[in-house]
Amino acid sequence: MKIDEEIQSINFEDNYQRAVTNIHYTCGWLNNVLRGEMKTRDFLVGNLSEEEAETLSNLLDKVRG
Repeated sequence: MKIDEEIQSINFEDNYQRAVTNIHYTCGWLNNVLRGEMKTRDFLVGNLSEEEAETLSNLLDKVRG
């Protein structure tokens, strides 16, 4: 099959849509992982904002009872 025919085929379009979807989900997953890593790093080095520290303190108080 020629490349032009392949590009025009439904299989190419389906595969293209799958690839775009996979890239979209991968970017979202990486973003969430990196965001979590940044929060962990900030907590470990004491760079939480005042609001974040208060929220964390409140959550810990609720967990402790």
